[in-house]
Amino acid sequence: MKNNFLKDGIEIYPDFFDANIIEEIDKKIVKFVQSIDLTSPSETEDYIVETPKSTKKLNFNQLAGAHKTVVKVRGDHPWDDGMLDIFHIDKVVDIDYVIKNKNLADKIRSIGKRIRNVNIYYNNSITVTRDYHRDSSGGVQCKAFIYLTDVSDESFGPYSYIKGTQTEATNEGEVVHCIANKGSLILSNQSGLHRGLPQAKGKSRHLISINLA
Repeated sequence: MKNNFLKDGIEIYPDFFDANIIEEIDKKIVKFVQSIDLTSPSETEDYIVETPKSTKKLNFNQLAGAHKTVVKVRGDHPWDDGMLDIFHIDKVVDIDYVIKNKNLADKIRSIGKRIRNVNIYYNNSITVTRDYHRDSSGGVQCKAFIYLTDVSDESFGPYSYIKGTQTEATNEGEVVHCIANKGSLILSNQSGLHRGLPQAKGKSRHLISINLA
């Protein structure tokens, strides 16, 4: 696996986690999201909601270091408008089954990484998304993605990656759309060209995103 990951920049493990447990986790996340007002900035004892209307916005380090759940409603760019980026979901929903999973830890160690922080990408009817890009945080950044919902075809907005582009020596390669069931695991080198595909209206894609260090 390590050699394929280093060569291609991406590795997909279908049905890595128990789909029934993953579905229950997703239901709890949906219940939490539906219980809060996403139309305006707010803060409670348990969470912060940051929207495009927020006058003071947290930078990534502040988001990653927050002591409560932060729900960031995207809308500052022409793409990903309405997407939710949820930091520290573990403070309101138990996701230990995923983040403390031994098999996941073994996979992450096999590429020489460890868990840095965890957040949720919550996409419902996001019809315009960012084009293929590389993450620019310095050095080699890798992520693990776990689908919380079935991504049955391209209309659900699957994660997409161009194999072999993590070296920056090329922008061309085999395009992989990660069509997979809930519970599937994706390991991705974010130095490679990647994006989330646009969704059809009425389609959802929820996933756990784990930053690796």
